[in-house]
Amino acid sequence: IVKRTSVKVSKGAVLQHVRIGPGWRKVVVRMARADLVGLPYNSNFTDNKQEYPTKVNCSGLVWNAYYYGTGHQINLDSNHISYAPGVYPYDIKFSKYTHTYRTVT
Repeated sequence: IVKRTSVKVSKGAVLQHVRIGPGWRKVVVRMARADLVGLPYNSNFTDNKQEYPTKVNCSGLVWNAYYYGTGHQINLDSNHISYAPGVYPYDIKFSKYTHTYRTVT
């Protein structure tokens, strides 16, 4: 796991959290750690929403952990299309479940 303070990001990047209860949060973290963290990198954002991925990228990892970890209850894709094959960072940024608490300046 990488600490956010150890990664350089572009000006205008946002720090967000997902508005869910602590019970769901534990389930999502457990699923991400057990099934997603450590997989090889997937550079294909157009096809990063698989139930059993063999590769992940940042948005694919986050989307999969929330969607499949909560039994399809939380879809972070802001266009609300769970069957679309890809999710991009901006889809998660503008999700109804995410809240921006800081913008990097």
